[in-house]
Amino acid sequence: MTSPFYLFPLPQLVYSIIINSMTMTQQILISMCSSKANSIVKSVRREKRSISLIVQDNEFVTVVVHDPYEQLLIGQVPELAADWPMNKRLTINGKSKRFDYSEEKCVLGTIWDDVEVGTMEIIKYFDALFGAKVELLEMFDYSGCQIMKWLQRHQDHLLQVAFYSRKDTIFEVEALNEIIRDCEAHHIGVCADTGGKPFKIQNSHGKCVMFRCTIDTVFTVENIMQIEAPQIYLTNRWYENEEIHQFIGHWMNGGNPYLKALRLPCEHFNEQVATSGIPVQWNPERRYYQSDQRDFCFSMDGGFEVQRDDGTKALFNISIDEFFSFVVEKALDFVDDESLE
Repeated sequence: MTSPFYLFPLPQLVYSIIINSMTMTQQILISMCSSKANSIVKSVRREKRSISLIVQDNEFVTVVVHDPYEQLLIGQVPELAADWPMNKRLTINGKSKRFDYSEEKCVLGTIWDDVEVGTMEIIKYFDALFGAKVELLEMFDYSGCQIMKWLQRHQDHLLQVAFYSRKDTIFEVEALNEIIRDCEAHHIGVCADTGGKPFKIQNSHGKCVMFRCTIDTVFTVENIMQIEAPQIYLTNRWYENEEIHQFIGHWMNGGNPYLKALRLPCEHFNEQVATSGIPVQWNPERRYYQSDQRDFCFSMDGGFEVQRDDGTKALFNISIDEFFSFVVEKALDFVDDESLE
């Protein structure tokens, strides 16, 4: 990397102005030239833009800068690639590492004997330089568990963890069960092919505020009953009226005590089947559920009201796009048509 030290013989005010006129990516690259360059960039930069990190597959860290948007992908590899010589050097936390950079693709490649250690060093580097935290961890197999546990020890909170299957591979159910049990993220998302085997939800930390489950994952109504998250969003399959009836009965008997809102697909919703033996009454008032996740905000044009023995009420209904919504009444807001425009 070109040395930045041509800047530093200049008066501090001058090189401070130059550094602050750079893009965030340019500041990052300058800071990695040496420990001294890192210290100078850290001390003179004035702009406090929102910066977050995304970790993917244990070996990729994406630095996301907001307003204006910038993105830099940093990949850790264990050895040289024939088409990417990496004959330059940079400094990460005092460690000299071989690297190469593609300005066209906004990709920086670094070499580490242990890729996971390299990823952790990159995370620590941006935390120290910008105070940037990992907001999303994407895991494709059990090997990501080490980084997840490390992040949970080193950050106040981990916002989101998502589990995926690699193409044409199976995510072992036993591994998935164990990872979810240990996961303390606020949002947990599962989009993993488990080979037709259902997995168990054993997360009891009380830190998860939203649980998502999407296509390719076997998920049953019994799984729903195990989740402690206040928000549950499922799109993995069509749910039957009998399953909805089973869930409502479970909730009426005190189940899912932390639940605020549940959404899942239900084709051909049948009120008689879904509420058989359950006392319900129609409430015509229009309500709105507000979530910190934009795609989980929705309105209800009236709903069927149920009440359990402790006095807690909930409303449920089916939307025109065939999503069954079940929301505890105290989590709903009254709205008018103008407020939703």
